[in-house]
Amino acid sequence: MSGKLPSSLANLESLEYFSLFDNNFEGFFSLDSLANLSMLKVFGVNSRSNLFQVVSEGSWKPKFQLNAIALRSCNLVKVPLFLLHQKDLRHVDLSDNNISGQFPSWLLANNTKLDVLLLQNNYLTSFQLPRSAHNLLFLDLSVNKFNHLLPENIGWILPHLLSLNISKNGFQGSMPSSLGNMKSINNLDISHNSFGGKLPRSFVEGCYSLSILKLSHNKLSGEAFPESTNFTRVSQLSMDNNQFTGTIGQGLRRLRSLYMLDVSHNSLTGGIPS
Repeated sequence: MSGKLPSSLANLESLEYFSLFDNNFEGFFSLDSLANLSMLKVFGVNSRSNLFQVVSEGSWKPKFQLNAIALRSCNLVKVPLFLLHQKDLRHVDLSDNNISGQFPSWLLANNTKLDVLLLQNNYLTSFQLPRSAHNLLFLDLSVNKFNHLLPENIGWILPHLLSLNISKNGFQGSMPSSLGNMKSINNLDISHNSFGGKLPRSFVEGCYSLSILKLSHNKLSGEAFPESTNFTRVSQLSMDNNQFTGTIGQGLRRLRSLYMLDVSHNSLTGGIPS
């Protein structure tokens, strides 16, 4: 489909589900036109055209409570403020936009049932978590502009994450020891950052549900596989382009499900434990 999204959507008073992905819309679409659609639960749109932009003008309070919203590739420059009034969101996808500034921690604070938050490929610079623990399952912040420490309490605030992707940013410092509190995490990608130091003992022992672990292109150092490594379910492990030194530790033996391992471009010596 092409052309403009009609403002006459505002007349569809019984509309509950609206999804128009992978089209070629152009022009501006104002979210304000949805304000009176009291039945609306799911709204999703994106466009392959760079000439399409979703806007949200001023402060307005919608009559609906969404379960899911997806505004991918909509040239958004900020998180729509009407989301401040949403309390029942489960899925939020604002990826591939031009959103800058702070991570919207209020989305978590306001929506205790939120499972999925996708903000990859934006221009976010500040990452501050809410004060209380949350049950979020999937978080993608890859390809943003973060260039500071990863919050030390991330594992305590988001202990139920199944997937965390913060790759291709500028995160610095050590990996937070609280990551070890993510007992259910299956997929962790921190590649292409500036993390340094050793892998926290709590991390290599506590994240026993990991299946995919990507640590590539950082400044991580120390022993690659300490004996306490508890990644028994890891199938894909990328540790290349770091500063790991010494021999490959006996912890490698515990990676019984491993079928892809990359430890290239480090300073490791010796052989692989049999």
